Amino acid sequence: MGNLKDNIANDAIEFSILLNTAKNDSSNLSLYCSAEFLTEQKRFDEAKELYSQLSQNQQAFVFHSIAKLRVAEMLIALDDYQNAIANLSLLVDEAEKNIYADKALYLQGQIYQFGLKDSIKAVESYESLLAKFPRSLYLDKARENIIELKKKIS
Repeated sequence: MGNLKDNIANDAIEFSILLNTAKNDSSNLSLYCSAEFLTEQKRFDEAKELYSQLSQNQQAFVFHSIAKLRVAEMLIALDDYQNAIANLSLLVDEAEKNIYADKALYLQGQIYQFGLKDSIKAVESYESLLAKFPRSLYLDKARENIIELKKKIS
């Protein structure tokens, strides 16, 4: 968990936080684990439904935020980019209330860049990430993508 640039380390930290903070919330933890298992099985539509249940449950404090992000990720996996962008926009609007708001903005940029092939909107999303979340883990990637996209646009 010491190498913060490694995705596996980031996943380990995320799961460690979830497990440690949710150990007394076994029903929501079980629901989240079921959704994760369905995701691993590439049963994205079913997983989306479970994540959606968690995201709507205000009592699921720990899972509420991550479930919102995971719903959007399932929509991306299902190639439903417009609904994914709408969901991610809601996360971004929560800003300080949702620790995944910066990741949501980065994913928006990724959808525009790779899914919808809209370089201008992608640059806008990445630049918004730089402005709104100056301490985000996604800053370096966003900057690289902006440079790459601006070369294409020119």
